[in-house]
Amino acid sequence: MAEQVLVLGVGNILFSDEAIGVRTVEHLQQCASLPGNVELMDGGTLGIRLMDAIMGCDLLIVVDAVLGGGEPGTLYRLEGEGLRESMSFRDSMHQTDLVDTLIYCDLAGHRQGKMIGEYLVNNYDKLDLNGDGKISYVMFKGQEGNMEAIARTKYGVEDANKVLEKAGKPDLEFYDTANKNKYLVDQDGLWSSAAATNYMSTALAQYTESNKNMIELVIANNDEMALGAVSALQTAGYNKDGKKVIPVFGVDATDAAKAAIKSGSMIGTIKQDAQGMATAITTIMGNYLNGANALDSIDTANVVDRKSTRLNSSHPSRSRMPSSA
Repeated sequence: MAEQVLVLGVGNILFSDEAIGVRTVEHLQQCASLPGNVELMDGGTLGIRLMDAIMGCDLLIVVDAVLGGGEPGTLYRLEGEGLRESMSFRDSMHQTDLVDTLIYCDLAGHRQGKMIGEYLVNNYDKLDLNGDGKISYVMFKGQEGNMEAIARTKYGVEDANKVLEKAGKPDLEFYDTANKNKYLVDQDGLWSSAAATNYMSTALAQYTESNKNMIELVIANNDEMALGAVSALQTAGYNKDGKKVIPVFGVDATDAAKAAIKSGSMIGTIKQDAQGMATAITTIMGNYLNGANALDSIDTANVVDRKSTRLNSSHPSRSRMPSSA
């Protein structure tokens, strides 16, 4: 199957040459004959609202205007990390949103995946309940089509596998080989504990210690589903006294999840620090208005990769983005 390509034109048509991305897409729509796997999209100044489209493609090509210091009409090619490293937050307001959007698409799920991988490496033999040398997992996605759910589902596993591979361990294996999606989803789209409890109860009845086909890890895209899984596990005799433990990981750091972690029925969760994010955004905008580097005075706890955000070089033009799960 051909990879899905999105050609995204961004810019503000009220600001003359800053509309180059939008006008390029319009021209391609009128004049170009493109294969069926290529989609053209006028992204305007939508910023974060482009996440859904970006997360749904395999290859993203962005057409935009930048303040590069060259003669008008100079072409710059920015690829992957080069885009983040080189694009200045001072260039235009919509570029701030675009870079943020690309970062959000890329980062969602990474911290949880790394945490899971490190925990598994440190406790591998104890967690390999059926002794087959592999860890079988179940993933609770939450909601189809949700950008954060897509990214968490993808990177929660991929990043855990990176840690495992570095330690010489095999990749995680989804417990149900017949499930090609490699996740279970709340059909009501509510990310609910009830849905996770029902799924987990059904799975535990089928995949047991006696038949040597175990679920040995639970990954949930939020704490509600994680706690629902914990409820089913405890009914089945797990995660009660520390002797029989199937690790459960969530996202949100709710009070209930933190209490479950303290009691030992849950292993970990990731906090989405709303206050920290709000403070960081306010600081970034202040830096933007004052002509400073965007990340000046940002708490290092809120910075994933403190590299220069000033426009200073040209790079290849293609940026690979994750496909939808």
